Amino acid sequence: MRPSHFLVLMFASAHLPARAQVSNFRIGVEDGYVEGCSIEVQGMEVKEGRDYHWVKGQRIQVTQGGFSGRLLHGRTTHYNANGQLREEGRYHRGL
Repeated sequence: MRPSHFLVLMFASAHLPARAQVSNFRIGVEDGYVEGCSIEVQGMEVKEGRDYHWVKGQRIQVTQGGFSGRLLHGRTTHYNANGQLREEGRYHRGL
């Protein structure tokens, strides 16, 4: 694991319930690939009208008012097909 991933995992797990499981992912998308962390949380209250970003299989999903997979959490980075940084940001429990 690269040092930057270690820091992301430490940051991501610091604000989670004890039952949350954190894992890294890398998913190919139409214009490159996305890397980040996702969490599996049981019994989390969702808020109506909010868009949740989550991973299931090898796809990133966005749904309003709920989710059915592992929530994006922590730093997420989108790269072009040639490996150049396209955008990066942070998620907190899918938001």
